[in-house]
Amino acid sequence: MTESNKSDVKPKLRDLPSIKEAEHQANNLKMVKAAMPVLSPFLKMLGVDSELIKKHFKKQRIVWVI
Repeated sequence: MTESNKSDVKPKLRDLPSIKEAEHQANNLKMVKAAMPVLSPFLKMLGVDSELIKKHFKKQRIVWVI
């Protein structure tokens, strides 16, 4: 790539730090949601209302538009 072409390259939306952080957080939420069947009994033993957490996961959908 020549010097003139390098300046013509526009950053992509997904390269922005705030978008990367949002993507990272969404991936973490997906992992927690996937682990809920295993985590739920332990959370109940700690007094956490895991049914409420499951309810919120069902209510909220993570949809990627990027």
